Amino acid sequence: MERLLTIDGSGSDRTGTNRLRAVLRNNFNEYDQVIMLVNSTKYGGSGGEFSTSSVHNSGAELLRHELAHSLVGLIDEYWAGDGYATDRLNMTRASAETMRWRLWNGSANIGRFAHGTSGLSAQYFKPTTGGRCKMEVLNPRLCAVCTEFTIEKIYEMSDIFDDYYPQNLTGVQIADGSSLEFELYLLTPFPNTQRIRWTLNNQALPANTNNLAVVQISATQLTATGNNRLTATIQDTSSMLRGIGRNESLQTITWNITRGGGGVAILDNDNARARGVFVGISNQEIRLLLPSAANKADVALYDIKGRLLFRTDVNIKGSFASIALPKSVATNQAVILQVKTDTGFNKNKMVLVR
Repeated sequence: MERLLTIDGSGSDRTGTNRLRAVLRNNFNEYDQVIMLVNSTKYGGSGGEFSTSSVHNSGAELLRHELAHSLVGLIDEYWAGDGYATDRLNMTRASAETMRWRLWNGSANIGRFAHGTSGLSAQYFKPTTGGRCKMEVLNPRLCAVCTEFTIEKIYEMSDIFDDYYPQNLTGVQIADGSSLEFELYLLTPFPNTQRIRWTLNNQALPANTNNLAVVQISATQLTATGNNRLTATIQDTSSMLRGIGRNESLQTITWNITRGGGGVAILDNDNARARGVFVGISNQEIRLLLPSAANKADVALYDIKGRLLFRTDVNIKGSFASIALPKSVATNQAVILQVKTDTGFNKNKMVLVR
């Protein structure tokens, strides 16, 4: 195929792939997706394990198409030949009643359209026709079906729980007469269509706690003996999701809590999650939980271009700190938070100002 641009030779030659794998193995601990840009203006690209594109004038648009192959697992919605006919997310031989995207059938220009009129192409079907999806032609957006599969893949690859507190999920104690805040800091879409529902021992908490990222649990809400389970369920309610994928946009987190002891205790555990610094930024406030006690910290925010937005010195009470943000720091932007303490702790972390 003239426009098929790969890093390998013809046939079974995998020299380029093997070389690239070695480079990645020797230089990168982890990565999500590799993009190969070829310094040629001739039109061409490919998906597969690595996304490849030339620097043709349509290269950026072509790369979006190829990433949908490599990252999401979508297949072309033009007929590339009998050798590419297979059951995939957006290609099927199933009936309209059983195909993956049946919940979209009949809306948003989605249906069950044959790839061709004869031979194998007439036996395989796709969600759209007439150039309405980027997987068929360049420039249109992904259709509703391919968009949903893409969103689900992003959720699958991401940890929706950017941070939470207490970070130990299995050893929380709340003494009689005490209470404790449970906090979530989520990776959220924009606009935010996620909804949070809290339950304690399988009973819904009062409705006014729904969609709150922080709830306060007192000892009086717990059973006197045994284990208590506090669960937060996060569901993306976007109209772009109808549940045709693996439903990665629905996730839960659960704390196991006991009542008793001499005070509020968050017990250490080998399974406790430790990211170095627990941070949340909301309502013009930065809330920090450091991994160890300190007295003072230098806290700074930078935008993604490295420009300083805000800096202050703060006194820390044990390992906690709360810092007011000036209104000049705009919300709904990603920033780099830098925290340096007098005990030698030094951490940079990208966070979202909500």
